[in-house]
Amino acid sequence: MREPTRHEPTRHELRIDGRLRAFTAVGADEGPEGRALVIAFHGSTQTGAGFRDFTGRALDRLAAEGRAVVLYPDGWRGHWNDDRRENWFAARRVGIDEVAFFHALVAHAAERYRTGPVHVVGYSNGGEMVLTLLHRVPEALAGAVVISATQPVPENWLSEQGGTSPRPSPVVVVHGTADPVVPYHGGPMPWYARWLFRVSGAALSAPQTAEYLARRNGIDAAPDEAEVPSRRGMVQPARRARQRPAVSRIRYGAGPGEVVLYRVEGGGHTVPGSPPAPAILGATADVPALQDVVGALIEGAHAE
Repeated sequence: MREPTRHEPTRHELRIDGRLRAFTAVGADEGPEGRALVIAFHGSTQTGAGFRDFTGRALDRLAAEGRAVVLYPDGWRGHWNDDRRENWFAARRVGIDEVAFFHALVAHAAERYRTGPVHVVGYSNGGEMVLTLLHRVPEALAGAVVISATQPVPENWLSEQGGTSPRPSPVVVVHGTADPVVPYHGGPMPWYARWLFRVSGAALSAPQTAEYLARRNGIDAAPDEAEVPSRRGMVQPARRARQRPAVSRIRYGAGPGEVVLYRVEGGGHTVPGSPPAPAILGATADVPALQDVVGALIEGAHAE
């Protein structure tokens, strides 16, 4: 492994359809050519820089090792115009073109950092943005990670569902069974989440989401399941008792188009491996660590 080197984050702006869109970048300008580009989409009401801190700057380690350049873009007024039909964010009301922003980020990174394969990571609203990109521009993606987000049902989705992806790429889905915002077992969001985040509509369960993505990647075989060893156990918010988590890895297929679901028993609306989230979001597990999940995708892409 390369010797880690710390890089200070830099702020940038791009003009998209007459609007300035901002992002935080982590990575050396003169790093190895062909490094992976990792674009991390934050959750509702967050910013790119805020999501970087929320995850404990886990993805920065990939940049420090010279394996990737990481971009943390800002949504429009704290949200992404993902393809959920019942989406009432300001980004939807003014018609923000997130796919154009994505393409601009990729072009910027290719010119400035000479990056190669593109991987996307998204949490909550950002996870829905990743699902949107998997449907809208699958040919542009080498890998994807969806955290605390599930695939909306067809009547709550603007992109066409079904069929086979023109470019199957590996996808990792991470979801806690006690998620208080996006139910693990699917259906509508709780009323308080609909009111707070201004989004509605029903969605598939996390297992159904993984199965759906596997079918899109041409995988029909039954998955295999294995327990993931924990490092320390479930990290609960302050003043709450620890409990031992059971994290399972459910793998559909193998190779470039595989889909993996990490089921975090008792996990909340959180990013495993990150610092404990606010108590209202539930418990945070220590595995799978985000940098390990994305790092494995990067190594797979470079091995092709």
